[in-house]
Formats: sequence, structure tokens, C-alpha cells
Amino acid sequence: MRTIEVVISSSVRPTERVDRVVSAIENIFQGLVMDIRADRIEAYDGPDSLKLLHELLEVRRSLTLPDLRCSEDLLAKSSVSG
Repeated sequence: MRTIEVVISSSVRPTERVDRVVSAIENIFQGLVMDIRADRIEAYDGPDSLKLLHELLEVRRSLTLPDLRCSEDLLAKSSVSG
């Protein structure tokens, strides 16, 4: 059986606050085990941590992609009237 491990790695720049970088990671990947250092954050978990990212991408896709059925209807109408 194959196992999926999700690994997130982020540097923390001198102008950034570590707690804000951690918060940004947690906003997208929930439930990670984190190794937090002053200049770098390493986070690990299994595939469940990708659920929120998947949901966010699905919402974004549904907001940005046109409804293909509407496009097909418009093309059919334009070819009939043309």
C-alpha cells in the first residue's frame, strides 16, 4: 500500500513575522505538524491536509470558468440567426 506524505517548506525572511507565516500556511493546509524555526518552517502531514486546498481550488474554478452549456447555447443561437 502506498502512503502519501505532504511536505510544506517555507523560508521566513527577516522582514516577516514567524507567526504570520505559520498562520498563512495553516489557512491553506490544516492539521500539519510543524517544525518552526526563526528562518524556516517545515510542515508535514498526510493527504487529509490537502482537503481545504482542494475545496479552495474548486470554488475558484467554479467562479472563473464559464458555464460551458451557456457557451454552447450561445454558439447554437448565433449559428441559427446568422
